[in-house]
Amino acid sequence: MTVSPFPRTLVVGRRGPIGEALSRIAIRTFLPIEFAGRSGPLRMDVRSPEDVEAVLLRSSPEAIIYLVRGDTTAGRDFGGEAARDLRTFALAARAHGARRVVFASSAAVYGDHSPTPHRESDPLEGTSSYAIEKIRAERAIDRIEGLSTVSLRVFNVFGPRCDKSLLNALVSGPPPVLSVTPNFVRDYVHVDDVARAMVRAVGRATVRGAVNIGSGRAVDNTELAAARPGSFVWGSEAVRSFSLADVTRARTELGWWPEIDPIDFVAAGTLPAE
Repeated sequence: MTVSPFPRTLVVGRRGPIGEALSRIAIRTFLPIEFAGRSGPLRMDVRSPEDVEAVLLRSSPEAIIYLVRGDTTAGRDFGGEAARDLRTFALAARAHGARRVVFASSAAVYGDHSPTPHRESDPLEGTSSYAIEKIRAERAIDRIEGLSTVSLRVFNVFGPRCDKSLLNALVSGPPPVLSVTPNFVRDYVHVDDVARAMVRAVGRATVRGAVNIGSGRAVDNTELAAARPGSFVWGSEAVRSFSLADVTRARTELGWWPEIDPIDFVAAGTLPAE
């Protein structure tokens, strides 16, 4: 069987934890992956046509991994600028020969009140400014002629540099307020596993639309409390919330599954070296 070479890939946005995880993969595997952002050798502001043109001319990417977040604050989504930036960049990349775009979306698009695992065909009921931003961005790149696009809906990320993660706080502090109840359920996925999924998605150009990236495992707060006793401040038990991925597409179409268990991570008690 002939194996196609990994396409030249440009990662747009490196400063966050997923970008750093992709950088670790690039260093370890020698895959043809470059990084563009506000710092580094390929400096670029996605809102600057001159910057975008210069970077695309220099890198000539065949595929894009787009990690840029829009400028949102609580209760406001700023009118869809992030979605327009993504679409404009995707069209510019297509003009320079790119044929694949992998977009970092979020499980926030679903909301968190469904009693069953989220499937990619479920209604998008997220109402936060962040969720609205991601929904608009997904729609902005859907069915662009001449481009194969996929939106990876990433669930709750933990691991190196995931400073807002509950799991990180349980491991390294400060002690978070934890509602010790089986009624608060999340799907936690390690940032290195997310990065691996994105690399997989680059090479699976026939996979389009939305794909959930999570563990497919329901972890409730009683499990977290048992794995790391004394690492939290007790909170109310009245909270009810549920967010879990159906990961069938990721497993069957991307050939991806997570390698790092969230409970093992919490029980270990230390963040691994980056």
